[in-house]
Amino acid sequence: MIRYGDRVFLHEGSRWFIWEPSWKLYRPVDGLQWTGTELRLDDKLYCTDPLDDLYGFGTERMYTRCFNLSQNFADVENAKPVPFLTIGTPEWFRDRPVALTACAPRDVESWKRLKLRRRTVRRHPRQTFTKRNTK
Repeated sequence: MIRYGDRVFLHEGSRWFIWEPSWKLYRPVDGLQWTGTELRLDDKLYCTDPLDDLYGFGTERMYTRCFNLSQNFADVENAKPVPFLTIGTPEWFRDRPVALTACAPRDVESWKRLKLRRRTVRRHPRQTFTKRNTK
């Protein structure tokens, strides 16, 4: 059981679970991926129908497993904090292993562009160049 940011994760067997404090239960996740601007949980297989009784769990068997895990690992306040977490298949990007989504860019130049100041109506370039006729 580990704490990354404000969430608590549990790795049991070959599956990852995340603690939901409002439900007081663990629920399964397939991955945690970096999209370039935020970390996003991959739980779309378990959260398809919001009106389903098993929303967030998928099947009755998974709900039973999560309920048992919540009984056994209920001490989430004492979870060990970690500075870096990878759920999914990590791949080496520059100098560290990172789990990237399929749409995330893989080259360094596009990641450098993310830190640039965008040109919008409110943030127009301060220096303007005009072409003047010099005669």
